Amino acid sequence: MPRWRRQIFGVGAVPPSEPQQQCVVFVCGKNPDGQIVPVGTAFLIGVPDGLGAWDTFFVTAAHVVRGGDPRWIRVRRRDGGEPEDKQTDEWFLHPESDVALTPCGFETSGYIANFQEEAFFADKHPPGVTVQVGAPVYFMGLLSNVEDLSKRAIPMMRPGNVGALDVENIQVLDKRQGFSTYVHAEPMSHLIDCNARRGFSGAPVYVEYPVVNVSLQTAQPAPTLRLESSIQSITALLGVLVGHLNDDGDNAGVAIVVPIKALRDLLEDPRVEDWRQNKMAARARNKDEETRG
Repeated sequence: MPRWRRQIFGVGAVPPSEPQQQCVVFVCGKNPDGQIVPVGTAFLIGVPDGLGAWDTFFVTAAHVVRGGDPRWIRVRRRDGGEPEDKQTDEWFLHPESDVALTPCGFETSGYIANFQEEAFFADKHPPGVTVQVGAPVYFMGLLSNVEDLSKRAIPMMRPGNVGALDVENIQVLDKRQGFSTYVHAEPMSHLIDCNARRGFSGAPVYVEYPVVNVSLQTAQPAPTLRLESSIQSITALLGVLVGHLNDDGDNAGVAIVVPIKALRDLLEDPRVEDWRQNKMAARARNKDEETRG
């Protein structure tokens, strides 16, 4: 399965990389007319299972999938055919934070559905480097205003900057048509300065880090050493976008991001761990049967 590895970008290049962009999909639900339509954004992550395989999960904002109504993932076909809507299994919701995940229940090789490896979450990558206020961020998701993008399952990328880190008790509101008002106070949030809009709930937020590369070069023909340096950038997953602040009904230009810690907490939830253990046992049985057969 194709997946994202660390990407190094030259000065002036715009991350996230194309493989990172291909992690993003749309979450769909039924409208009052019974049609399946996009209602939010999700992205695919991968966690190693210890046996050389990957457990993959779709991640979104919990309020996008709350209530237990059926949900579908809209994915693009690699052969250029019409996007397909794949119904999801049970969603596991974080008990406090506005984030949820569900196992990927279908083979993704025929679809544009990369996965973001857990090793490249921002709390681990790059090693020893912490997120700084003012750092550039990028997020991708559903621009619901443009019908063509919704139908073709093409996410839009938007930029921003880290405005504040680890802010307590930020309220998340949701007033989409067909849904009752949802008010939830996040125990901990990052705030980013950006122009977020409805539909981006559940989008992955990537933070950009500058990286200084220093090397010694041997100058020829004289046997002298020369010090060379260059500035490049990498991106890592900062968290999940779950809403934006409003000022008298207008977008205040500040979006709310659930930190990556909440996603890690959810991956360690006993319900998710039970699913992973059952999946690993099934893989082990299949491998044993193949060996004996």
